[in-house]
Amino acid sequence: MRFGAREAMVILVAMAFAVAGCSDDDDNGDADPDAGADVSVDGDVELDADEDADHGEDADHDEDTDYDEDVGEDSDADAGPDADAGPGGGDIAECEGMSGSGFDRDDFDVVEANPDNYRSLKDGLEPGQWLLLEPGEYDILRVNDLHGDDGEPIVISGPEDGDGEAVFIRRETNTIQIQNASHVVLRNLRLDGSTADVGDAIQARQTSHDITLENLEIHDYVPRIGINTSNSAPTWNWTIRNVEIKNASTGMYLGSNGGDNPFVGGLLEYNTISDTTGYNIQIKEQNDRDYEGMPQEPQVTTIRHNRFIRAGVDRARPNLLVGHFPPEGPGSEDQYLIHNNLFFENEHSSENLFQGEGHVAMYNNLFVNSESGGGLNIFQHNDVPKDIHVLRNTFVIAGMAVRIDNPDADYHQRVSGNAVFAGSPFSLSADVVESDNFSYDDMQEAESYLSNPFGELEDLDLSPDSDALNKDEIDHGVSFPGMDRDYACNVRNPSSYGAYAGSD
Repeated sequence: MRFGAREAMVILVAMAFAVAGCSDDDDNGDADPDAGADVSVDGDVELDADEDADHGEDADHDEDTDYDEDVGEDSDADAGPDADAGPGGGDIAECEGMSGSGFDRDDFDVVEANPDNYRSLKDGLEPGQWLLLEPGEYDILRVNDLHGDDGEPIVISGPEDGDGEAVFIRRETNTIQIQNASHVVLRNLRLDGSTADVGDAIQARQTSHDITLENLEIHDYVPRIGINTSNSAPTWNWTIRNVEIKNASTGMYLGSNGGDNPFVGGLLEYNTISDTTGYNIQIKEQNDRDYEGMPQEPQVTTIRHNRFIRAGVDRARPNLLVGHFPPEGPGSEDQYLIHNNLFFENEHSSENLFQGEGHVAMYNNLFVNSESGGGLNIFQHNDVPKDIHVLRNTFVIAGMAVRIDNPDADYHQRVSGNAVFAGSPFSLSADVVESDNFSYDDMQEAESYLSNPFGELEDLDLSPDSDALNKDEIDHGVSFPGMDRDYACNVRNPSSYGAYAGSD
């Protein structure tokens, strides 16, 4: 079995973090490729209407990516929508070294703008400049051919101090478009899609890298996408942080159907995605890394401290899907680190909260699917599961909690340290190591061990209500960043089963 060198590299990398041109008035084009519509407008790439035609257990769900966190220190950033919201609306502690934008306006040359002049001022921005939008209602924003520098990005921001807001209104086209851009930050904006039904909230075109989206509120973009990089847009080193997306077709569609134009080395943290007709987030499979400037060394995509709430309102789609990395060559040793997230309910009766393949580490997460669906579904869709680690999660699941089917025997798969209350706790292939889990084949038993497992979202509490889940230290055979702390970022003392530290 192949184990050790690649994982050690990934851990070191993770710990190092703490097609067509369009003018400002161009139409957008592509519909949500997951929504079942074939659209090609003004030369835009036509997308496959049948991309996600296979629903249910074998539905096409997609992948995700992570990047080196290239930010400064001592941010005074606004917390952003729901950034502090825990599973029950309480605080999610920000783990030390794992949050904060690091963009301080005092370090930038600030250019003030209003709805009348922001377009002309935007086109002249240079590295180290901060376009500060005054409160008001704005039209579309085209981030085309803008390039900051490493350490001196270009920032476009709404008000910083809670004094009003900069609102962009959808106008029968993409609200914000990012094309051929790098080292650009968009922050403190609200995107309102309620006035039209054409255009994504944010769409990337052509190569764009080192992009930060933070402190954004995106709402009412059905039948379109919140954040979309599927339109011939190879992307890497994107940070998406403190973004709230509600009522969209797909919250985030990252990468392209068929494996081209990958989303590489991304960081998704402190986001809330809710009430989507399909996926909350999908990250597509990847074929290769044959793109100019794209990192060739192994990357980590990190998905942490997010809330995935009520996906699959109209279609059988999981809350989060991550696809495989390139099967060989650069990128083949990449990994997803998915931890400290809340997965809360899928509206489709037969759907799971998560689907994935490739290299996935899943730990310190909370999973609640209390009506009829499942938890984790890890199986061969476009490629086989490889290194899979499901560690220290808490499951309250009506159906199957953890399924790992037909993984590659040349890699390691382990399920350990979990607290599982489910109609069927595990369905695991023979080579999967299952050890030191606390499980009941009855979801209702969660009431005997957890504080409030069946409350509404604002009252949900999956922490232990006694010391019954305490457990001497569990040897998981591997360590990942943040595993020494629990879901709420508390030190794991005492040690326990599940996502929370034990009870004294």
